[in-house]
This record gives sequence, structure tokens and C-alpha cells, in this order.
Amino acid sequence: MAIVTFDSAKFASWYPEFSTLTSDQLQACFDQACMLCNNTESSIVTDVSARSNLLIMLTAHFACLNFGANEQTPSQLVGRINHASEGSVKIGAEMVSKSEAASFYNQTKYGAAYWRASSPWRSAFYVPSPAKPVVIVPMG
Repeated sequence: MAIVTFDSAKFASWYPEFSTLTSDQLQACFDQACMLCNNTESSIVTDVSARSNLLIMLTAHFACLNFGANEQTPSQLVGRINHASEGSVKIGAEMVSKSEAASFYNQTKYGAAYWRASSPWRSAFYVPSPAKPVVIVPMG
């Protein structure tokens, strides 16, 4: 199994809205992505192509959070907008998800895509043992 390296050409073709970011900025976002999606020989995502795609999505999530997209400054708003007014400009946001992890990823469309795509590796399954009770093995 191989380690995924950051593919700037693939990233640029998927997410042209980040074209103004430097290679150092994108590499930093990729490094952050690798802290959340294991990119080692022991990764549960054994298909290197799938892991590469997950890391690209997660890199875009961090790029949007840290630097913004389409030359816009990153939003300081956390969560989804649940109400807005026009007079005196009022806005409200909430973090509504089944888990705190999902809330983090659902802050951007890129993170939401990662969260959905990574679901097969975030499940648990039972491994029966003939001499012992059933063991639950976490998948992520």
C-alpha cells in the first residue's frame, strides 16, 4: 500500500476556486487533511485511489476554512445559517448534526462531500470469535 502525495494538478482540476492559493498553502491544507484521514501504510482506506480522493476533498475543506474560496476571505461563521434579516443585518447560525464530527465537516461543501464519501470507513462491524464473546472493531 502506498502513501498519497499531494497532487496539485488533480486538486486544481477539481477545485479551480482555490487557484490563487500558493503551493505552500495547499500543502499545509493537505498536511492538515492527513491528520484526520490516515495516510500511512496502516490506513483503513487501503485503496490508494479512494484515499487520494478523500484527501483532496478534505484538503479543499481546510483550504476553504483557512483561506476562503474564489478570492473571498474565509467566513468566521461556524455552522449553517438558520435565519437572516435585512434591516440592521442580523444572521443566526447553528450546528445541527448527529455528531460533533459531522458538524465540523458540514461547515463547507467540501467537508460535507468528504464526510459522505468516507462513511464506509467510519462504520463498525462485528467480528465473532469462537472462544470469546463478540468483539466490536471500530473502523475509523
